[in-house]
Formats: sequence, structure tokens, C-alpha cells
Amino acid sequence: MNHGVFYELQAGELLRLPRLRQPLRIMQGRVWLTAANQPDDRVLDAGAEWPGADAHEVVIEALCPARVLILAQRSSRAQPRMRTLQSWMRFAHAWWRRVRGQQPATA
Repeated sequence: MNHGVFYELQAGELLRLPRLRQPLRIMQGRVWLTAANQPDDRVLDAGAEWPGADAHEVVIEALCPARVLILAQRSSRAQPRMRTLQSWMRFAHAWWRRVRGQQPATA
């Protein structure tokens, strides 16, 4: 399933994105893509993806009717939360072993 924001563009229509951190996918049509911090412009057809990756001011021009998907950015906060949960689980397991009188496991 595709998660993100769709833009429907008519031929000749411009889409300006001030700062693009997520990848984008051309779902339909053909576009001309210019990114301020990239040396080359690109022409992307339906099915093509462009990584985004912290691009400064991206301008997309539809060369024909086009549909562009800006993919949803994955949560960067999920990974640290998981590490915190794992740390707490190790702590709780060691505590429970001590309470039950078992020797703590050595690493």
C-alpha cells in the first residue's frame, strides 16, 4: 500500500517543494524534476522514484498529466523507543532473577 501525499498535475503545471526529505514516486505521466542542490535535472516517467534525501527546493513540472506521490517518512522516533523498551526489559528480567534468587546471567 502506498502511504503519502498525492499531487495531481496538469501538463505544464509546476509543483514547488521547499525542502524534500522523503522519496517521491511518479505514479502516472512524465515530469521534469529540478532540485536546487543537485547538479542535474531529471525527467522521470511513471514508475520512477527519486530519493529526495534532504533536497533543497525541488520544482516539478508535469510534461503531461501526471500523478506524483511523496512517500510518507518513516518515524525516526520508533527505533530509539524500541531500544529503550529492550533496555527496560533486560533490567526487569535481571531484577526478577535476583528476586527469585537466581544468579544473574553473565554477558
